[in-house]
Amino acid sequence: MTTYTIDTAAAINNLIENGVEEKQAKAIVNMVAESHDQVATKGDIEKLSANLDAKFAQIDTKFANQRFWFFTAMVSAVAVIKILDYLLPAVGAG
Repeated sequence: MTTYTIDTAAAINNLIENGVEEKQAKAIVNMVAESHDQVATKGDIEKLSANLDAKFAQIDTKFANQRFWFFTAMVSAVAVIKILDYLLPAVGAG
């Protein structure tokens, strides 16, 4: 994630100038400064989205391959059953 810097002294002074007590201003600015380590930017989210899109594309490809092989196996099984049905006499016929 991207790192942000904040001018804490200027932020504290700005809050004090706008009527916030100094102790509260310091607490607010410290809380905001600490929370910036946990902020994701639009770029961070776009990178994550691109990574997820790539992973989902891989999963879609794997499922498509599995569907192909499953379909092939089912067609083969039906073909074998039909061939056996044709070649072998019916049980109990006679």
